[in-house]
Amino acid sequence: MAENPIRTLVSLDDGIEESAVRAALPTDPGIQVVGFLRGVEESWTTLQESPTDLLVIACSGYSERALSLIEETNILGSPVSFAPLMPAPARRGHSGSRF
Repeated sequence: MAENPIRTLVSLDDGIEESAVRAALPTDPGIQVVGFLRGVEESWTTLQESPTDLLVIACSGYSERALSLIEETNILGSPVSFAPLMPAPARRGHSGSRF
């Protein structure tokens, strides 16, 4: 593990599977995932209680909840950096393109 890994918290928006996000995250000893959380309230509480350097918000597009979490964190002056992540949707046996 890196000497000072980037402590990363992942917030999962509705409809996002943890397994898809895990597959999209880099495997790097310099990144320490401290938790996967579902929803704004759980994410906000954990951000206040746990030392975190990076908040990854996994959403499938526009998300009022994700924007609310970013806004609240910025208002309170949290030193956390943000990284939006939009994993590709699972195909689930459907071969046609999605629009």
